[in-house]
Amino acid sequence: MSGRRITYQNELHIMIDDYLSQSLEAELGRNIPALTEAEAEERRQWVRQVLEGRKTCDIPSAQVLHNVLEVWRACRPSIYRDLKRKEAMPLLAEKRLQEMYARKGKLPYNRDTTDMYATVGAEDPLTDY
Repeated sequence: MSGRRITYQNELHIMIDDYLSQSLEAELGRNIPALTEAEAEERRQWVRQVLEGRKTCDIPSAQVLHNVLEVWRACRPSIYRDLKRKEAMPLLAEKRLQEMYARKGKLPYNRDTTDMYATVGAEDPLTDY
């Protein structure tokens, strides 16, 4: 971090750059002195969940993470400060994105576009009442 001056305007960029440039495996063993043992264990659990989620989801782009964190900073300043203290903001943003991806995968297909009768040109018997 030498040579970088962190301001309110660029702190999200720096936070995300640092997050994407370091491997998550290194975060598992990292010790943050300001955290209690319970908070440190919770942070390690988040890292494990994100590592597991990366097997099915792509690593999000810096711009997507930045947008998520901007919303948190604007709407929930107390959450923003707490996560910043735990140094887990981009981590939790990626975790939330993975949860959204998993939920989106469980939604039913759009019947209008994936209906088998519509694709073959036959009439759907379920629409006859």
